[in-house]
Amino acid sequence: MPDELSKSVEYFRKAVALDPNFAVAWAALSEAYSRLSDYGGLPPRDAFDKARASAEAAIRTGPSLAESHGALGLVLSIDPRTWVQAEPHFRRAIQLNPSYSSTYQWYGGHLARLGRTKEAIEQLALAVAADPSSLPVSVVYGWMLYFDRQYARAIERGKQTIDLDPNFLYGYVLLARCYLETGALEQAAQACENASRISIGLSRTGAEAPVVRSVLAGVYGRKGDRARAREIAVGLQRDRRAGSAIPIHYIASAFCESGDYLEALGVIEKGCKECETGVLYLRVYPPFDSIRSSPGYGRLVRQLGYPES
Repeated sequence: MPDELSKSVEYFRKAVALDPNFAVAWAALSEAYSRLSDYGGLPPRDAFDKARASAEAAIRTGPSLAESHGALGLVLSIDPRTWVQAEPHFRRAIQLNPSYSSTYQWYGGHLARLGRTKEAIEQLALAVAADPSSLPVSVVYGWMLYFDRQYARAIERGKQTIDLDPNFLYGYVLLARCYLETGALEQAAQACENASRISIGLSRTGAEAPVVRSVLAGVYGRKGDRARAREIAVGLQRDRRAGSAIPIHYIASAFCESGDYLEALGVIEKGCKECETGVLYLRVYPPFDSIRSSPGYGRLVRQLGYPES
């Protein structure tokens, strides 16, 4: 994925060099930079700064385009330095084009991270209505339900997503996470097995994807094998230190499943310093429920600037 995104950046940069007033290309360039922060193509701060500059260029050249305001809303919403500033831009994008499904998806994710999960679900329902065949939209709808602790509905959405594409990795990851929270550990293990098979098939090196390893730590931890869960957490942490692009909440949640709550908080604190989007799931990600009473949790919540409500 980083290679594909880097190619997208290259092409969109050529497009705006040829036509500096090509607002849609500026918006697409911004989105590509935003996504590079997730997949490790650039350090988060660099990716966010480039994405924001491109989105601002999109607004200068196309102030009446939903794509311009949506792109700015996206980068603001995933940057821990600016995330609470994003909502007006999403609202403006929706006002300009109510049929632009990406805005609903991005806005829903932002609302969920704020803890406004009921509103997030409403936004994703609109996204699905606008683009019912989209795999990313479908699975993100499931994640919004998961964040709202509506696990039965999230499982149903996960199954519907897999019906769209039986080899869609993140549909199985969603199912595994939901089954863990409902105590259906055998179903969680089966979903992990399917996810593992798909991720290995997609990998150039034949390695299991970090997202699968993270949820597998949950399977071991919930079955009582916390040592194995911790082994996975430490492995993810080691790979990240060696340069692998592993989102911080994958590692922190694996440490939570191992019962090492102080280590989990330390990982999140490091993510705050490194400007990682994953830290913004602190108040909403179910695996983090176990650390809410831990020393330091409240300080991190305040540090991230969550609204009091």
